[in-house]
Amino acid sequence: MFKRFLGVKLSIGAMLFVAWLSSCQRINQSSESKDFEDAKEFLYVQHATWVAVQIAEHINSTGSTLGLNTFMMDSLSKQLKSTYFIKDSSYLDNNGIEYELYFNPQNASIYNPYQHFTSYKFDGKLKVIIDQNYREIGSKSEIIIEESNPFMIDYPSFGMVKIFGTIEMERIAVSTINIKYKDFKVVFDSDKFNWDADIEYSWLSGAETDGLWNDQIQFKGNGYLAEQNDSNDKAEFSIVNVLTKSFEPGCSDYFQFGSLSLKTHDDEFLIDFDPFKNGSCSSLVRISNRKGELEFVGP
Repeated sequence: MFKRFLGVKLSIGAMLFVAWLSSCQRINQSSESKDFEDAKEFLYVQHATWVAVQIAEHINSTGSTLGLNTFMMDSLSKQLKSTYFIKDSSYLDNNGIEYELYFNPQNASIYNPYQHFTSYKFDGKLKVIIDQNYREIGSKSEIIIEESNPFMIDYPSFGMVKIFGTIEMERIAVSTINIKYKDFKVVFDSDKFNWDADIEYSWLSGAETDGLWNDQIQFKGNGYLAEQNDSNDKAEFSIVNVLTKSFEPGCSDYFQFGSLSLKTHDDEFLIDFDPFKNGSCSSLVRISNRKGELEFVGP
């Protein structure tokens, strides 16, 4: 589905990965790397769509009870390498809290020991609205990303992924948030795709602490990615075994445990984020289909 859009850049990258992985004897030699392109590309897309949620989640949790203040936002903007604009900082006016985050990829080159979300460069803007105390059951929030200023992540081995639309979040239990994507688009390699997902985001530990630092999070749910001009060309995913990640230095980019299935127009994959069953913080995943399997270093 996606492979015809990527051109020479991914082909070269794929060959380099194959050469390196083959030297480590990590590829099933009966399979070709090109047989797994759809699954590899999906890994970058899902990473970009979930990073935006993690950024907003960290800020929302930190300012959950008292609302936002300039001291807190100054600290958070340094952590996230961003600038901010508070439009509403109090729950008392019945309008909730509203803020905007602006990212500049130049900031990403600055060393930051507190950066736990991702090692990649961000660009664009996130607008976040929260209707009431974020820790209360029933509280709702929105992450709004405008098409004119999309949220972007630059992956050196893949290229730029752009996302825009609305992410709706609702606390349905003390330690559980439901996430839905509304009119959401993903753009890469100059082509646009519809993204729709219903994700349950829950805490194994750290739910009562400020922010996400040192938290352990689980993901459940399903969704799809479809070419905008061809609704029949769809990649559907479902989380088979709960995906788990820890927000620690050098770890929060990666799922430590879990797997998901991915069905495209002409293939079906199983993506295992813990192929060696050791819970390591690593970007190495195992992708399997009817032709064999491939161990791949993803985002």
